[in-house]
Order: sequence, then structure tokens, then C-alpha cells
Amino acid sequence: MHEGAAATNGGSAPTSRAVVAMRLFFALGLPQPLLTRLERLQSLLRGADADVRWVRPAGMHLTLKFLGEVPLRELTSLERAGQAAATAIAGPLRLALAGTGVFPTLRSPRVVWVGVAGETRRLECLHERLEAELEPLGFAPEPRRFHPHVTLGRVRGRRGVEALAQLVRAHEADGFGSLEVDALRLYESRLSRSGARYDVLDSFPLGGARGGDNAPAAS
Repeated sequence: MHEGAAATNGGSAPTSRAVVAMRLFFALGLPQPLLTRLERLQSLLRGADADVRWVRPAGMHLTLKFLGEVPLRELTSLERAGQAAATAIAGPLRLALAGTGVFPTLRSPRVVWVGVAGETRRLECLHERLEAELEPLGFAPEPRRFHPHVTLGRVRGRRGVEALAQLVRAHEADGFGSLEVDALRLYESRLSRSGARYDVLDSFPLGGARGGDNAPAAS
């Protein structure tokens, strides 16, 4: 059931290696047209010259659950949990990327993000079901309320914070396009000196029909 579609290395499959644990998370993928629009947005926000580590477009996704380091022996159980959560959702999710913001506040930003609109209640249901499936496996539900977003960058220092806040406010009502998501994905994150790389280990069609994971469609 493991699919080796690399997300940031030009499409090559993961190389075989002795693995005892993997850094994993569940997320929804984004289509290339939206990634291109988010890259343009990043270019505008870079005008603040703030101390931000910007996420490469190929590494952007809508995270539902970060699992951390997980023993390889637990992978099959995680796949079952992902399949059960996806099956409980009746068909594709119609979402949109809209608005810019930061966590926790504009005065002290740590994360710069783009928000999610559209069928957000159904997205919340998918998140809730995934949490419920993972809890018996030892993954505690997040204590904070789920706030769907796509991370654009992580702020490292105070330089340019005020200018960044002004640019974020300037785009907080902007729309960046819609998408239709038909699968939940299980990713592996590999860290290296050149940055993180994300490989899709498996995908779980929403509604349960195993027809392959199509790339999310954008409009």
C-alpha cells in the first residue's frame, strides 16, 4: 500500500534504506497552480525584508495531524487509521485558499499562513475522525482548536516584523483560488541540510473508493 511519490526531489521515489522509525504526518496535497500563486504571494511578502524562513512551494500542504517519529512497525496501523478516516467522508472536499494571517499575533508573529475557506465543516469532520482513529494508537488529540491553514513561512527574529504585519494586513482579504481534494495523504518528512523533503507513503480516497490518488484540481 506504500506509494513512493516524492514531493520535493523532482518526482523520484524514495531510495531503499534501513529504517526503524519515520517522521510522519497526515495532510492534503495542493495543486501546482495554487502553489504557483502562493509563491507569488511569498514574493510580495518578502518585500518586508523580515527574518523569515520561507517554505518552498513544493513543501506546502494542508496538515491535518503531525505524528512525529513513528516506529516502522506502526505504519500498517496508521494506514488503517487513515483509510478509516477518509472512508467516513462522503466524496471530495471543495476548498479555497483565502486570506493571510499569522500565529500567534501580528505584533509577535511566529508563523505566516494562508487561510482555508469552502467546505471547512466537512474538513473539520475529516480532522475529527482522523484524531479519533489515531487516539487508540497513542496519538493524543490536539488540545487547540483546529485552524486549517497553509504555512508560508516561519519567523526567526524581530527584523522587519512591522513591515511584514502591514503586508499581511494588505492581503488578508485576498483569494488565491479553489481546489477539489479527493484523498488524504500520509507523508514522510526527511530532514537534511538542504531542507525538508516530503514523500507520499500512501493516499486514502475520500469516500473509500480506491481509484488512485489524483492530483488535487485547482480553479
